[in-house]
Amino acid sequence: MTAVEQTDSVERARTKLGLPFDYAGGIGFDDPDKWYCSELVWWAAQTETRSGVHETIITPSNLMQYGEVIYWSGKRDEPQVMELATERAPRTAPRTASR
Repeated sequence: MTAVEQTDSVERARTKLGLPFDYAGGIGFDDPDKWYCSELVWWAAQTETRSGVHETIITPSNLMQYGEVIYWSGKRDEPQVMELATERAPRTAPRTASR
């Protein structure tokens, strides 16, 4: 994905903030009013549109076929997690050396 596609994907995902987690979705009992983690990533990244592949159940391991997947298990303010996320975040403007 390009940097613009990545940014658009994050914006699409943010439109679903606050929706309930779909615990049964990962085993095939989809509830269109709920989302599970990898389903949200698949949808937000428009993977089906870009790949032409229709998936009924989207597991995290399925996502690895389409690009880099970072598994995370920790608090959002955990320093090590934040450092890794910052290193991998796309840059929106080129960095310049301060004088």
